[in-house]
Amino acid sequence: MSPDPTPTGSTQEISKAIAEISERAQVLIRDEIELAKLEVTGKAKTIGKGAAVGVAAGVFAIFAISLILSGFAWLAWYLLPVPDNAYFWGFFLVAGVLLVFAGLAGWFAARALQTKPTPDMAIEEAQRIRETIEHPGVTMPGTGGGDGLTASGPAVPAGPPVPLGPGGAPVPSGLSVPPGTPGPPAPGVAPPPTPVTPPAPPAKDPQPPTDGDA
Repeated sequence: MSPDPTPTGSTQEISKAIAEISERAQVLIRDEIELAKLEVTGKAKTIGKGAAVGVAAGVFAIFAISLILSGFAWLAWYLLPVPDNAYFWGFFLVAGVLLVFAGLAGWFAARALQTKPTPDMAIEEAQRIRETIEHPGVTMPGTGGGDGLTASGPAVPAGPPVPLGPGGAPVPSGLSVPPGTPGPPAPGVAPPPTPVTPPAPPAKDPQPPTDGDA
């Protein structure tokens, strides 16, 4: 007996639910997009208003600075020992001070613009790592080891070989190593095994003479 097929009503209800969920998801996405647009528009208007007020503040500041400089010029003319009608010397003095400040600012700006935006420290460290990999036996400067020898620098001459005795101990100057004395093992090579001398068999006690031998 075959199982009962799925009722047609249940399939229709599932399809209707899926379609309703898709429609609601689309509506939700559209609402989120509209909300984002409104939020961005409001913030853009606020930024525009702030920029306009900032421009107005800059214009007012420029006029105020010009009036302040003009006042300094008249004050300098009043303090300078010049004729009464030679008021232009005060303006010249203020203009000279402003030119000095402009020259200092330009000098600092030129020094700042000459700095190249290149990661010099990172490039130098990469070069050190590369040279260390290519020459693993040489300690690179700044890596915290040895005397800081570079791979491209001059080779350090090696001194005379120091004679080594048994076990790798250095032999003091003035003494010689007897010929045939084994030296220290080479690096990376296991030392030869030490020959083991078997113990001598114990001596047998002499048999006491018997009566028959006498």
